[in-house]
Amino acid sequence: MTTKKATLDRRALLKLGAAGLAASTFPACATTAAEKKDALPVAQVADKPASPTPLAASSFRVLGRTGLQVPIVSMGVMNADNPNLVRAALDGGMLLLDTAHGYQNGRNEEMLGTVLKDRPRDSFLLCTKVFLSTLDRKTGLFSPETRGEEILEKLEISLKRLNLEHVDVLYLHAQSLRESTLLEPVLKGLEKAKKDGKARFLGVSTNKN
Repeated sequence: MTTKKATLDRRALLKLGAAGLAASTFPACATTAAEKKDALPVAQVADKPASPTPLAASSFRVLGRTGLQVPIVSMGVMNADNPNLVRAALDGGMLLLDTAHGYQNGRNEEMLGTVLKDRPRDSFLLCTKVFLSTLDRKTGLFSPETRGEEILEKLEISLKRLNLEHVDVLYLHAQSLRESTLLEPVLKGLEKAKKDGKARFLGVSTNKN
């Protein structure tokens, strides 16, 4: 597949997902005179949110080797600062949310925490990412001072912000080199997070390949 074709396919997918979300979230605007007569007052309508439209089985994919069934369209929360936006997304059928320890200097996770604390833990999937301070962004290499404990320390802070006991997926953030991803202290930190039950699954995130 060419890069151009892949870009077009991604655009088509995003348009399809946006159209589907809009269709499931907003009622039709056209109404008959009889419908207007029987319509509830605006205040009452606001108190009765529409039930989310169930997603078809074909809309789900298995996430890597995790076995988790996730929708083909999920929500990256990086730039969101309004908890009501996230609530609306979840109420509209969104399942997987993606954030990071450093997004908005931690405020992003805190905002999510206010939303998630009142929801059943099995009603959503939460992914977060940890960026290690010893990573050289130019070379993609970690310095000799890299500690796996930094992963655990930041994850603990993230869990408190999120009001959660564990995340579904913990990503090592902004990786571009195999040798950095497989650095021993890094792997030990990630493995301990999983062993301790703080992360169900592990992964890496990257903007390069």
